[in-house]
Amino acid sequence: MKPDVEHNPHRAGDPAGWGNLLVAIALLNGGNLLLDEVAKHSGITLSLFLSPGFIVAIACLGLAFFFYVRALAKLPLAVAYPVMVGISMIVVAAANHFWQHIKLDIVQLAGVFTLFIGVVLISTARRNG
Repeated sequence: MKPDVEHNPHRAGDPAGWGNLLVAIALLNGGNLLLDEVAKHSGITLSLFLSPGFIVAIACLGLAFFFYVRALAKLPLAVAYPVMVGISMIVVAAANHFWQHIKLDIVQLAGVFTLFIGVVLISTARRNG
């Protein structure tokens, strides 16, 4: 007997799973970008670990983990992880370009485009079982 796709909690199209994954991605990237900014200005000193920016960044990363675990309850790991990593790489490349004014060359742009296509393919592929 085939499993009922409509009641399968691990189907790739679960809106709650995707919502949790998007929140996790936003918090992960926000936390990492903030941590990068704080570390560059503070260095690795005690003041870094006591700064409000560091504390907010760590809170973002902790919340990202919480929402990622919630996403995994609804989405297959083979979908959630590559989507999270792929989108995060795209976000970091875009953030470096737009906020830190680091120019992306044609090879890097091709890599971002390839990542985007890969994320789309992984997230929309039909799964059996």
